Amino acid sequence: CPWTEREYQSLLLHLEVFGPKWTVIGKSMHRSPSSVQHKLRRELDRQRQREREQPDEGAEEASIARAQLRLIELALDLEPAQRGCATR
Repeated sequence: CPWTEREYQSLLLHLEVFGPKWTVIGKSMHRSPSSVQHKLRRELDRQRQREREQPDEGAEEASIARAQLRLIELALDLEPAQRGCATR
């Protein structure tokens, strides 16, 4: 079934607490481990797209978005996206 915003926020909290333990997170959220990973990948792609489309976000919002992206990248064991500026 579709993910709600509340479930996605819960997923991010689970990720902070448990790290990339997909089976544990999936069981806790009543989702399959692959569903959890796929949701994170889709959101990562969406956030990267929004970041490219709206480069002049507020500083605080941009900082939060970058932190969420990094958390997802780490959890999915991905290399950080190559960006046109230095990592802050």
